[in-house]
Amino acid sequence: MIGTLESVLGAIALLGVKSGLLLGSSGLGRSILVIYSFSLGTGLWLFGFLFKDRAATLAVFIDNYTFVGGLLMAGLLIYLSLQVPSRSCQGGGTRLWGLLPCPFCVLALALMVILLPLPDGGFALDWGVTLAGVFALLVLAVSLLTRLMAGGLKNATHRLFNGFLFTLGVMTLAFALVTPNVVAVLQAPLEPLEVNALVAGVNLILAMAVVLSGYFIKKKQMGRGC
Repeated sequence: MIGTLESVLGAIALLGVKSGLLLGSSGLGRSILVIYSFSLGTGLWLFGFLFKDRAATLAVFIDNYTFVGGLLMAGLLIYLSLQVPSRSCQGGGTRLWGLLPCPFCVLALALMVILLPLPDGGFALDWGVTLAGVFALLVLAVSLLTRLMAGGLKNATHRLFNGFLFTLGVMTLAFALVTPNVVAVLQAPLEPLEVNALVAGVNLILAMAVVLSGYFIKKKQMGRGC
Protein backbone atom coordinates (compact mmCIF):
# COMPACT_ATOMS: atom_id res chain seq x y z
CA MET A 1 0.00 0.00 0.00
CA ILE A 2 2.99 2.29 0.51
CA GLY A 3 3.63 4.23 -2.70
CA THR A 4 5.00 7.41 -4.13
CA LEU A 5 3.48 10.86 -4.15
CA GLU A 6 2.70 10.35 -7.84
CA SER A 7 0.67 7.22 -7.07
CA VAL A 8 -1.32 9.08 -4.40
CA LEU A 9 -1.99 11.96 -6.79
CA GLY A 10 -3.01 9.45 -9.45
CA ALA A 11 -5.48 7.83 -7.06
CA ILE A 12 -6.84 11.26 -6.14
CA ALA A 13 -7.23 12.10 -9.83
CA LEU A 14 -9.07 8.83 -10.57
CA LEU A 15 -11.49 9.13 -7.67
CA GLY A 16 -11.89 12.87 -8.22
CA VAL A 17 -12.80 12.54 -11.89
CA LYS A 18 -15.25 9.71 -11.17
CA SER A 19 -16.95 11.67 -8.40
CA GLY A 20 -16.96 14.86 -10.48
CA LEU A 21 -18.64 13.19 -13.44
CA LEU A 22 -21.43 11.84 -11.28
CA LEU A 23 -21.85 15.12 -9.42
CA GLY A 24 -21.85 17.22 -12.58
CA SER A 25 -24.48 15.06 -14.29
CA SER A 26 -26.77 15.02 -11.27
CA GLY A 27 -28.57 18.23 -12.23
CA LEU A 28 -27.90 19.81 -8.81
CA GLY A 29 -27.23 23.52 -8.38
CA ARG A 30 -23.76 25.10 -8.23
CA SER A 31 -23.97 25.73 -4.50
CA ILE A 32 -24.70 22.05 -3.86
CA LEU A 33 -21.76 21.11 -6.07
CA VAL A 34 -19.44 23.30 -4.02
CA ILE A 35 -20.73 21.98 -0.68
CA TYR A 36 -20.56 18.35 -1.79
CA SER A 37 -17.07 18.68 -3.30
CA PHE A 38 -15.58 20.17 -0.15
CA SER A 39 -17.46 17.63 1.96
CA LEU A 40 -15.60 14.88 0.09
CA GLY A 41 -12.30 16.63 0.73
CA THR A 42 -13.15 17.03 4.41
CA GLY A 43 -14.12 13.36 4.61
CA LEU A 44 -10.78 12.30 3.13
CA TRP A 45 -8.87 14.40 5.66
CA LEU A 46 -11.08 13.16 8.52
CA PHE A 47 -10.48 9.49 7.68
CA GLY A 48 -6.76 10.12 7.57
CA PHE A 49 -6.85 11.90 10.90
CA LEU A 50 -8.95 9.24 12.63
CA PHE A 51 -6.88 6.29 11.39
CA LYS A 52 -3.39 7.83 11.51
CA ASP A 53 -2.50 5.60 14.48
CA ARG A 54 -4.53 2.60 13.27
CA ALA A 55 -3.12 2.10 9.79
CA ALA A 56 -2.59 -1.64 10.29
CA THR A 57 -6.19 -2.16 11.42
CA LEU A 58 -7.47 -0.14 8.48
CA ALA A 59 -5.33 -2.15 6.05
CA VAL A 60 -6.65 -5.47 7.40
CA PHE A 61 -10.25 -4.22 7.16
CA ILE A 62 -9.78 -3.12 3.55
CA ASP A 63 -8.09 -6.40 2.63
CA ASN A 64 -10.81 -8.56 4.22
CA TYR A 65 -13.93 -6.74 3.08
CA THR A 66 -13.11 -5.03 -0.23
CA PHE A 67 -14.40 -7.96 -2.30
CA VAL A 68 -17.79 -8.13 -0.57
CA GLY A 69 -18.00 -4.34 -0.42
CA GLY A 70 -17.19 -4.09 -4.12
CA LEU A 71 -19.97 -6.52 -5.04
CA LEU A 72 -22.49 -4.65 -2.88
CA MET A 73 -21.41 -1.29 -4.29
CA ALA A 74 -21.65 -2.59 -7.86
CA GLY A 75 -25.14 -3.95 -7.22
CA LEU A 76 -26.24 -0.65 -5.71
CA LEU A 77 -24.89 1.41 -8.62
CA ILE A 78 -26.47 -0.84 -11.24
CA TYR A 79 -29.80 -0.83 -9.37
CA LEU A 80 -29.80 2.97 -9.07
CA SER A 81 -28.90 3.34 -12.75
CA LEU A 82 -32.12 1.55 -13.71
CA GLN A 83 -34.34 3.95 -11.76
CA VAL A 84 -36.19 6.63 -13.74
CA PRO A 85 -36.53 9.84 -11.70
CA SER A 86 -39.62 12.02 -11.90
CA ARG A 87 -39.29 15.51 -13.33
CA SER A 88 -40.65 17.14 -10.21
CA CYS A 89 -37.92 16.01 -7.85
CA GLN A 90 -35.29 15.11 -10.49
CA GLY A 91 -34.80 11.80 -8.73
CA GLY A 92 -33.62 13.37 -5.49
CA GLY A 93 -33.38 10.21 -3.40
CA THR A 94 -31.83 8.12 -6.17
CA ARG A 95 -29.29 10.81 -6.99
CA LEU A 96 -28.24 11.34 -3.41
CA TRP A 97 -27.56 7.61 -2.99
CA GLY A 98 -25.75 7.49 -6.32
CA LEU A 99 -23.51 10.40 -5.35
CA LEU A 100 -22.19 8.62 -2.27
CA PRO A 101 -18.54 7.68 -2.96
CA CYS A 102 -17.32 4.12 -2.60
CA PRO A 103 -16.30 3.93 1.09
CA PHE A 104 -13.52 1.44 0.37
CA CYS A 105 -12.06 3.77 -2.28
CA VAL A 106 -11.97 6.65 0.19
CA LEU A 107 -10.54 4.46 2.96
CA ALA A 108 -7.86 3.07 0.63
CA LEU A 109 -6.95 6.60 -0.47
CA ALA A 110 -6.77 7.75 3.15
CA LEU A 111 -4.50 4.79 3.96
CA MET A 112 -2.20 5.70 1.07
CA VAL A 113 -1.97 9.23 2.43
CA ILE A 114 -1.21 7.98 5.94
CA LEU A 115 1.54 5.60 4.79
CA LEU A 116 3.12 7.87 2.20
CA PRO A 117 6.71 8.67 3.27
CA LEU A 118 8.11 12.04 2.25
CA PRO A 119 11.74 12.92 1.42
CA ASP A 120 12.13 14.94 4.63
CA GLY A 121 11.20 11.90 6.74
CA GLY A 122 7.68 13.10 7.52
CA PHE A 123 4.37 11.73 6.32
CA ALA A 124 1.77 12.97 3.87
CA LEU A 125 -0.74 13.24 6.69
CA ASP A 126 1.26 16.20 7.95
CA TRP A 127 0.00 18.10 4.93
CA GLY A 128 -3.12 16.04 4.35
CA VAL A 129 -5.16 19.25 4.27
CA THR A 130 -3.39 20.13 1.02
CA LEU A 131 -4.16 16.76 -0.57
CA ALA A 132 -7.76 16.95 0.65
CA GLY A 133 -8.01 20.43 -0.86
CA VAL A 134 -6.65 19.19 -4.19
CA PHE A 135 -9.19 16.37 -4.15
CA ALA A 136 -12.08 18.74 -3.39
CA LEU A 137 -11.04 21.26 -6.06
CA LEU A 138 -10.65 18.50 -8.65
CA VAL A 139 -14.13 17.13 -7.92
CA LEU A 140 -15.58 20.64 -8.13
CA ALA A 141 -13.78 21.47 -11.39
CA VAL A 142 -14.85 18.23 -13.11
CA SER A 143 -18.42 18.57 -11.84
CA LEU A 144 -18.74 22.15 -13.09
CA LEU A 145 -17.27 21.21 -16.47
CA THR A 146 -19.62 18.23 -16.76
CA ARG A 147 -22.58 20.40 -15.73
CA LEU A 148 -21.64 22.94 -18.39
CA MET A 149 -21.29 20.31 -21.11
CA ALA A 150 -24.58 18.64 -20.10
CA GLY A 151 -26.46 21.94 -19.91
CA GLY A 152 -28.27 21.36 -23.20
CA LEU A 153 -29.86 18.13 -21.95
CA LYS A 154 -32.25 19.98 -19.62
CA ASN A 155 -34.71 17.43 -18.22
CA ALA A 156 -32.81 14.51 -19.76
CA THR A 157 -29.79 14.86 -17.47
CA HIS A 158 -30.94 11.78 -15.56
CA ARG A 159 -30.08 9.69 -18.63
CA LEU A 160 -26.49 10.87 -18.51
CA PHE A 161 -26.39 10.38 -14.74
CA ASN A 162 -27.86 6.87 -14.98
CA GLY A 163 -25.41 6.04 -17.77
CA PHE A 164 -22.48 7.02 -15.55
CA LEU A 165 -23.93 5.00 -12.68
CA PHE A 166 -24.38 1.91 -14.83
CA THR A 167 -20.87 2.17 -16.31
CA LEU A 168 -19.30 2.57 -12.87
CA GLY A 169 -21.40 -0.31 -11.54
CA VAL A 170 -20.26 -2.68 -14.29
CA MET A 171 -16.63 -1.59 -13.90
CA THR A 172 -16.80 -2.03 -10.13
CA LEU A 173 -18.28 -5.51 -10.57
CA ALA A 174 -15.62 -6.48 -13.09
CA PHE A 175 -12.77 -5.25 -10.90
CA ALA A 176 -14.23 -6.95 -7.82
CA LEU A 177 -14.39 -10.29 -9.65
CA VAL A 178 -11.13 -10.09 -11.58
CA THR A 179 -8.69 -8.35 -9.22
CA PRO A 180 -8.53 -11.08 -6.51
CA ASN A 181 -7.81 -13.73 -9.16
CA VAL A 182 -5.11 -11.61 -10.78
CA VAL A 183 -3.45 -11.01 -7.41
CA ALA A 184 -3.62 -14.72 -6.58
CA VAL A 185 -2.01 -15.63 -9.92
CA LEU A 186 0.77 -13.08 -9.45
CA GLN A 187 1.52 -14.48 -5.99
CA ALA A 188 1.51 -18.12 -7.10
CA PRO A 189 4.80 -19.81 -8.05
CA LEU A 190 5.06 -20.01 -11.83
CA GLU A 191 6.50 -22.97 -13.70
CA PRO A 192 7.63 -23.09 -17.35
CA LEU A 193 4.81 -24.07 -19.70
CA GLU A 194 5.70 -26.78 -22.21
CA VAL A 195 3.84 -26.64 -25.51
CA ASN A 196 3.84 -29.51 -27.98
CA ALA A 197 4.34 -27.91 -31.38
CA LEU A 198 2.70 -30.82 -33.24
CA VAL A 199 -0.43 -30.75 -31.08
CA ALA A 200 -0.65 -26.96 -31.33
CA GLY A 201 -0.30 -27.12 -35.11
CA VAL A 202 -3.01 -29.77 -35.47
CA ASN A 203 -5.40 -27.75 -33.28
CA LEU A 204 -4.77 -24.65 -35.35
CA ILE A 205 -5.44 -26.51 -38.61
CA LEU A 206 -8.69 -27.99 -37.21
CA ALA A 207 -9.86 -24.57 -36.05
CA MET A 208 -9.13 -23.05 -39.47
CA ALA A 209 -10.96 -25.94 -41.15
CA VAL A 210 -14.08 -25.31 -39.05
CA VAL A 211 -14.02 -21.58 -39.88
CA LEU A 212 -13.47 -22.13 -43.60
CA SER A 213 -16.14 -24.80 -43.83
CA GLY A 214 -18.64 -22.44 -42.26
CA TYR A 215 -17.65 -19.71 -44.71
CA PHE A 216 -18.10 -21.92 -47.78
CA ILE A 217 -21.39 -23.37 -46.52
CA LYS A 218 -22.76 -19.86 -45.96
CA LYS A 219 -21.52 -18.75 -49.38
CA LYS A 220 -23.20 -21.72 -51.04
CA GLN A 221 -26.50 -20.96 -49.24
CA MET A 222 -26.38 -17.33 -50.35
CA GLY A 223 -25.79 -18.49 -53.94
CA ARG A 224 -29.01 -20.50 -53.76
CA GLY A 225 -30.89 -17.50 -52.43
CA CYS A 226 -31.41 -18.98 -48.91
